[in-house]
Amino acid sequence: MEPSTNPGEPRNPLWRSARWSALITVFTAGGSLLWMLVLTRLLSPADFSTSALALALVGVVLLFLQNGLPGAIIFQQERRSGVLSTLFWSNLALGLAGTLLLAVSSFGAGIFFEDLRLHQVLLTISPLPLLSAGGAVYKSIHLRDLNYRTVAVVELTAFTAGVAASAWLVFSGHGYWAAVAQWALRYAAEAVLYGMAGLGLFLPMPPSRNFQNLRTHQQFAAGQWAERLTMYLNANIDTLLIAKLLGAEALGVYDVFKRLIARPTSMAGEWLDRFAFPLMARSETPARIFFTNTRLLSILLAPMAVLGILLAGPLLQVLTGAAWQVELRTFQWLVAAIAVAALAHPWDGLLAATGRLKQLSLANMAYAMLLSAGLWAGAVWGLEGAAAAQAVLAPLWIVVGYSWLIEPVTGQGMVVFLRPPAKWIGAALLCAAPAWAWLQIQNTPAPVPTLILAVLSFTACYGWAVWKWGLR
Repeated sequence: MEPSTNPGEPRNPLWRSARWSALITVFTAGGSLLWMLVLTRLLSPADFSTSALALALVGVVLLFLQNGLPGAIIFQQERRSGVLSTLFWSNLALGLAGTLLLAVSSFGAGIFFEDLRLHQVLLTISPLPLLSAGGAVYKSIHLRDLNYRTVAVVELTAFTAGVAASAWLVFSGHGYWAAVAQWALRYAAEAVLYGMAGLGLFLPMPPSRNFQNLRTHQQFAAGQWAERLTMYLNANIDTLLIAKLLGAEALGVYDVFKRLIARPTSMAGEWLDRFAFPLMARSETPARIFFTNTRLLSILLAPMAVLGILLAGPLLQVLTGAAWQVELRTFQWLVAAIAVAALAHPWDGLLAATGRLKQLSLANMAYAMLLSAGLWAGAVWGLEGAAAAQAVLAPLWIVVGYSWLIEPVTGQGMVVFLRPPAKWIGAALLCAAPAWAWLQIQNTPAPVPTLILAVLSFTACYGWAVWKWGLR
């Protein structure tokens, strides 16, 4: 990796990439969380249910367009104009197929999930795959060059456009369309802006029938598609099963909880995901970057998990309202499940950079079947049972998955991987104990000031621990 030639930039590409990725993640993921909390006061759980189902189904199509062929550009560090043009037109053809598939399947999806609004939503946003296909190639070109300044401008602008459209719709009385527009318009704006920003770097030539130079690209694409599809299935199978087993109202509550928890926890993973694979693909020692990322991820996840479980009651009362506290234990189980599962975030970057995506795909398929069985059994006890099943299965996935997938690559045993999470969970528990005790002795119907003081005391304690021991 070559150092930066700009004297105003840090010389370490890892730091430079991490800085820009942090800006993007905090603004977009943090902003999405705040806007979702606003929408919980304005929309019904059923409105969130329609949006969640639409996103889960559209996401399957976008997965093939935003990964695979675009990912091969980063993996191969591809710069040949003819090859890039062939990849661009190939991905655009896939985008057209995805648009047609989404439009046709919209009729059956609404009937299967017993949500008549879902058909109209899917049909309206069906052009999104075709639009995203071209933008994904340009995004990969920017990531290949670690051009995070452009990535930041594009994603922050697109996010702002999505929230603005959502705000206009919700205050105009359009209900569930506000929840849909927040992400649908954001994806559309990203595709257009990436294309506009990338025209100076690459202008597609007319399509060619010569695919001789694409064999390695196609092999990587097939492996990444399989890995991403199985990973996406693991991340969304709970949404689909709960919609079918427990109904729209239950899914609405579950989706709000899941996003409320996953946004902070996934912010840490998303921050690393944006730059981990491009850097590992360039590095001769990807395992070193992997363990650095694991340590950083542990520092960020530990306080979210501990505070989410210990302070769940006042957090829900302040953030979503007292009515949502009926499912308090569901929320706590989900915090535990999502925080543990998030430890696997750096895995795909390492395995993609070392050519072991096939193994990850097989592991994801096995876990998807296990998770489906667990959710089916847990749903007998309602939302809490489904959440508890995930909390039981997540640690099993981490232990078995690391032993099978990561240890052969890094040569380091489970103890090395689990030491940072254990260390920082212990630190977070020690720092949270005074805050938790303070809340237990308070008796106030408006816990906002008390909650703020408790969180500030925890932040000061944990921040000191990170400054003292975490940055070495």
